[in-house]
Amino acid sequence: MLTFGTAQAERTLSEIPQWWYACLYTGGSNATDDVIAGLLPPMLADVRMSGAQRWFFIRYFDDSGPHLRLRIFGPARALNRLVRSYSDVSAHLDLMRQIERGEPVELMKGPKHPGQLRDSVGISPAVYAPEIEKYGGMDGVELAEAFFEFSSELALWAVAQHQKGSSRDALAILLLSDSVDSLLTGPTASHWWQRQRVSVDRFWQIHANWWTGAIHGDDAFRQLTRNHASAHRESMQDRIAIVAAEPNVLAWRQRWFKAIDAYLNDVHDYDVGRTAQHLVFHQNHMIMNRLGYLPREEALLGMYAADWMETPAFTHDR
Repeated sequence: MLTFGTAQAERTLSEIPQWWYACLYTGGSNATDDVIAGLLPPMLADVRMSGAQRWFFIRYFDDSGPHLRLRIFGPARALNRLVRSYSDVSAHLDLMRQIERGEPVELMKGPKHPGQLRDSVGISPAVYAPEIEKYGGMDGVELAEAFFEFSSELALWAVAQHQKGSSRDALAILLLSDSVDSLLTGPTASHWWQRQRVSVDRFWQIHANWWTGAIHGDDAFRQLTRNHASAHRESMQDRIAIVAAEPNVLAWRQRWFKAIDAYLNDVHDYDVGRTAQHLVFHQNHMIMNRLGYLPREEALLGMYAADWMETPAFTHDR
C-alpha cells in the first residue's frame, strides 16, 4: 500500500497521522465562496505549522444546510489544534453569514433540495469514510486523495479570483477540456494503451447523459441543456478565449494538465482496477464541485467543453 509522508524512525501513537473530518456549515449557498476564500487559508496555515500533511474539501448540503466537508491529515498535535479552534471557527462563520449578498448564481435552473435553502452556521465533527470502491481500493484512494489536495488548492485560488457566472465558468470549461486532453495526449498517455483508445465524443456523451439524468431514460433535460449551450456557444467561446489568455490561468492549467497525467500514470502503475476514463470523469466532477457547480451546471459546462475542443482556438491553445 502507498504511504505518504512516512518517517523511517519508529513513532509514538501521537505522531502517527490520522484523518480529521468536520462539516463547516456556511450559513447559506451564497456564503460558501467567502468561507472557502476567507476561512480555509488561515485554518490550513495554522494546522500546517503543527505538521498537517494533506487536506481537501468538497461542497455539500444536507438537512441542516450547505456546508464544506473538510478533511485534514496530520499528527495528533495538529488535529488537537483544530479541535481547540472550534469556537473560533464558529465565530468566524457567524460573522461571514452577516455579510449581505445577492442570490446564488445558477447557470441552469432546477429543483432545490430543502437543505440548500437552510442557513445553519457552525462546525460539526464527522467520520471520514473513503470511497474505496469508486477509486479502486486503498491504493487508489490514497492516490485520489493526493490529487484531491491539488484540486482543492486550485479551487482555493479560483474561488478567490474568479466569480461564478463570469470568468469562473470559462475557467471551469478550460479545466474540463484540459482533463480530457491530458487523458488522451499527456506525456505518459502511451504507457497505458487504454488512454489513447478513448473517444472524445463518447466521453462527453456519457458526461452529458449522466449529469442531466438522461441515462435513466428521460432525455428532456439533456435536450434543454443542449439547446442552452448551442444558443450561447459563440459568446461563451469568446469568454473562454479571454480567460485562457490570462497568465495565471495558463499557469494553473499547465499544472492541472500535468497533474492529471501524473495521476493516471500512478494509477496505472498500481493497477487499481479502474479505467482512465472513469477516474477522469470523477476527478472532473470533484473540481466542478469545489468550484461551486451543481451537477446540472456541470452538464452544461461539459457541453461547452466538448464544443471548445472542436475549435481552432483549442488546437492553438494546446
